[in-house]
Amino acid sequence: MAAPMAGMLRGGLLPQAGRLPTLQTVRYGSKAVTRHRRVMHFERQKLMAVTEYIPPKPAVNPRCLPLPPSPPKEETGLIRLLRREIEALFRNNRMIAVCQNVAMGAEDKLLLRHQLRKHKILMKVYPNQILKPFLEDSKYRNLLPLFVGHNLLLVSEEPKVKEMVRILKGVPFLPLLGGCIDDTILSRQGLVNYAKLPSLALAQAELVGRLTHLMAQTHTLLQNQPLHLTALLDQHARQQPTEDPAGPAEGQPAPGTGPDS
Repeated sequence: MAAPMAGMLRGGLLPQAGRLPTLQTVRYGSKAVTRHRRVMHFERQKLMAVTEYIPPKPAVNPRCLPLPPSPPKEETGLIRLLRREIEALFRNNRMIAVCQNVAMGAEDKLLLRHQLRKHKILMKVYPNQILKPFLEDSKYRNLLPLFVGHNLLLVSEEPKVKEMVRILKGVPFLPLLGGCIDDTILSRQGLVNYAKLPSLALAQAELVGRLTHLMAQTHTLLQNQPLHLTALLDQHARQQPTEDPAGPAEGQPAPGTGPDS
């Protein structure tokens, strides 16, 4: 009883069990919307329908018109780096071969790369979006038809065509499309024929031998006529009568000492 009495002395009321607080509904002074859009008169509807603007149909279907040129994309640092690398690649290498980049296993590609590197032939892969703009503005523009799909480049500072063709024969699923050697564009068959040519040292030795043989023939022809003329003159000199160096015979008077002289 002490606790309830203390509460009543403080002026508070004890809560009654099982009784909820009273809910009061508050109504604001907003008015209901009673105006609606007025329906257009039937005659005006017909007039608006008759006078409606109908744009003329274009002479050419918009789907047949060329697309507007897209704004040039800003080059990123990676694209500029790859473009400089491609320019240096075509400038510093004498042999550039183009192959079709087929689906190869990582192990097969690593083995092929190692075999080519033994002969100082490097394998390079660049996206066509960067290669084609470079080729269009260079003297290698005739190589553009080879870059269809995925391609890879085989480059070397010296024309190691024979070694490259021999290695690619063991990889039949990596077709050779063509290439460029000393700024001369060759087809696949042209590269194969180039690989059959002898080495530079052998070609130089053969050229020196042929030149020496021609010089020997020229020397023989130049010596033949003088020798023949000398032989003829010698034979003619031997056939001429010669005077007797011993003088007149005994018992015969010398010319101019006879009795009639």
